[in-house]
Amino acid sequence: MNHLPAEVYYGIFYHLSRPEIQICSFVCRRLNDAAIQVYNKELIIDDYKVQLARFNLASDTADTYFKNGQLVQKVIIKSKFKDVIERLPGENSQSYFHFSRKEFLLLLKYLPNIEEIDLTESGNFTYYISFLIDADLQYIKKITALPFESCYGTSDYLQYLSVCFKFCNTLTSLYLEYTEDTMDYTCSGVGILDMLSQFKNLKQLVFYNNYRDNLMMFRIQKLYPQLRDLTFMTGSNCHRSSNVLERGAYEKGAEPTVELNKSLRRLNINLLLLPIDYTKHLTSYLTDTLHTVNIQVAYHELYDWIDEVGMENSLTLMKKLGKLNDVCISFRSPSTDLTHKAKMSKWFQVVNAFKGSKKALCTVKFCGTSSSQDYFKYNALDGQLVLAYVLEDEDYHGLENEIQDVYNEIDHREREDIYNYDREDVDYYRRHDYGPIYSTNESLQGFPLPTSSISTIGPEIIDRFELNLDKASDSFIMRFLKYVFTNCINLQYLKVTDYLLIRGYKNQRNKELKMVHFLNGIPTYNIFNIIIKYLPDIEVLVLGSRSRYNSNLDLRPFKSLKRCYIVVQQTSNDKCEALNIKFEYTDGKKQWYYYDGTVKKTLVRQDTQNTIYLCRSLTFTCKNDIEFNVCFGTDKSLLNFDIDKPLDSCCRIPMNFI
Repeated sequence: MNHLPAEVYYGIFYHLSRPEIQICSFVCRRLNDAAIQVYNKELIIDDYKVQLARFNLASDTADTYFKNGQLVQKVIIKSKFKDVIERLPGENSQSYFHFSRKEFLLLLKYLPNIEEIDLTESGNFTYYISFLIDADLQYIKKITALPFESCYGTSDYLQYLSVCFKFCNTLTSLYLEYTEDTMDYTCSGVGILDMLSQFKNLKQLVFYNNYRDNLMMFRIQKLYPQLRDLTFMTGSNCHRSSNVLERGAYEKGAEPTVELNKSLRRLNINLLLLPIDYTKHLTSYLTDTLHTVNIQVAYHELYDWIDEVGMENSLTLMKKLGKLNDVCISFRSPSTDLTHKAKMSKWFQVVNAFKGSKKALCTVKFCGTSSSQDYFKYNALDGQLVLAYVLEDEDYHGLENEIQDVYNEIDHREREDIYNYDREDVDYYRRHDYGPIYSTNESLQGFPLPTSSISTIGPEIIDRFELNLDKASDSFIMRFLKYVFTNCINLQYLKVTDYLLIRGYKNQRNKELKMVHFLNGIPTYNIFNIIIKYLPDIEVLVLGSRSRYNSNLDLRPFKSLKRCYIVVQQTSNDKCEALNIKFEYTDGKKQWYYYDGTVKKTLVRQDTQNTIYLCRSLTFTCKNDIEFNVCFGTDKSLLNFDIDKPLDSCCRIPMNFI
């Protein structure tokens, strides 16, 4: 190893964490020399190191303590008391955990080559920023700013901006909030572009426009031939008309379209609206030289945008975006009067344009409106399309009448197995959709499908499907599963919130769905029957013990089932209800196991004729060649259960017949 060039070590350290680099420094002298160079490029000063640094700065040991200070290129000051410190003004904020002005400036003198400084996690951002006015920093390239939504006042931001102007000749990164106060403070009648031109070496620019609705974003990047990363955000104060974005750029006599700077690689655009003129401008502006494009539209919904700009213009932009290596465009959650079928037809048309000639299959996420957006994302590194389709409330809450019909037909055979139930229990059971239910209502199969005469692609392009809803009725999940199993012919992975996971397990080379994992306990009667109907060839079944009722699972229809994992779910105090696990085999033999609900984490085999335990039971009807394993864990351990890495408490049930 001593004969390897230093560049090899640097290449290795690039992929290691700081603790790992520190460990490597103890191996040998040559590794130590290389590790010191890399490790000391970044200096993280937490609460403890603030105290050490202050002590050494006030003593004769400063030169020794900061002997590697010339290697430091990035300084981060952070405090775990950040939230407490922020509530107290400068000098009053826990002086034990922060530097005074004199200490801070003296510290910087021992770090003569720093290029980047991050004070955002210190709790004293504006306090330290005011010190930088007097600092002598020859090579500073970036001063990390708090995001625009942070609650510091105009005067605090202007303090940050003053520091940036002081170092305008060396800064390569800038965060600029374009407001009326900014213009009054910095420009005195000078245009924003002239003001920005003072920064000669910018490579990264975040520009938050909260002042002029006709500002030309595309002209900004032309100021900097070396600019590689541009983020342009528009604030609510610019929302003054229906066509607020770059409004003046398209009027008669306006300046022609500015060409894209060839050095620009990453472009992030946060817009309020995406009107037709801006859509056309983006379409002509974007080129293949861009590596990453991220467009977020805050006020426009996907379907309203399509109606406003026209399907042809929307598809043209999506085709252009789909040619890029790393791209994402997102729209506000929809609230439309369109039918389900009309929505999905338009959605698949957009997907078809965005997908282009790519042979990649898609990951599709059906999400609720509470926390989601319609988005279209592609990354060439993994070759995977990720698409989000937002379900409106009507899409899954409009089934109330159907669900009520289902509840009126509770399976009486299953209901008789309920231990110690009364009328109140059954009402609770109906309201919360816990118990086994069934329905012959064919309308449950009417999940929205694209119109094939309009959209040339459909669910056949989906290989991974996720349904993410805070709450979903059993009936809606049934409807979703029927849709997926019927139409997604290339499906390899399916997840329903924290309810159900279906995939091929790791040891399986083919792409068939071989493992079914119920993520919250015992499945309902209907859901289990759907799995039997559509996935009779599964090989692995994982489920938990959580259920309000006795359950009987008939595994005989699974002809290829090899293994079954039962996770006995425990509460945070390592206790759960007592549980009977019964096995009824096809040859007529039976065996019972009893778990008493204590921390012993053991199953005791019981004689069914002599012992009766009045507790909830879980009965399996199956062949006797299935491998059953029982594990003990929490609800979280059931969610994260991995068949290749079972819980330490996993034990195999022996096939000894009573």
